[in-house]
This record gives sequence, C-alpha cells and structure tokens, in this order.
Amino acid sequence: MVKSVSKVKLDNIIRLARKSAKAHDMDVYRLLLNDSDELIDGDTFAGGSIREIVHALVGHVGLRQNATNADIYKVFNAIGIEVVDDTEAHDEQSA
Repeated sequence: MVKSVSKVKLDNIIRLARKSAKAHDMDVYRLLLNDSDELIDGDTFAGGSIREIVHALVGHVGLRQNATNADIYKVFNAIGIEVVDDTEAHDEQSA
C-alpha cells in the first residue's frame, strides 16, 4: 500500500499529463508512462495508478483541467497518500 509520493516526481507527472493533454503528443505520453513507472520505487502498478488519478484530473478529458498542483496534492492526501516535499533533498542532489 502506497503511503507517500515524492512531490518532485509527482510534479513531473502533473507537468507531463498537462503537456500531453494540450499537445496530444504520443512522445510526451510515452514519457508520462515511463516516468510514472518510476514514481513509486519498485512498484510500477502503484505508479500507474497514481498516473491515472492525475490524468483523470488534468488529462485531455480531465474532470478538473484547471486544478493546481496544490489541488492535486489535496486529492492524494484525501485518499491517504502523503505528498512528501523533497525539493530540498532534490536540489542538494542536483548541485
């Protein structure tokens, strides 16, 4: 059972979902598929499920295409998945 998800990785999934919805670009959608498989370490099924939630909200037929990232975090929190703000740790690794 997934208890948390990386904010950095989730933000990337949200960005790719929005981009693929606007462009209807299969290459971007393939990136979305690949990145979501790596969202939850070692659990491609959970990553795919998270991708589908994001896509259902902001995808090309999304229920809430104008949802902010913060709105999407609230959805995950509501279903018991904490969005872990790891931006500082990610910034340190990038430096």
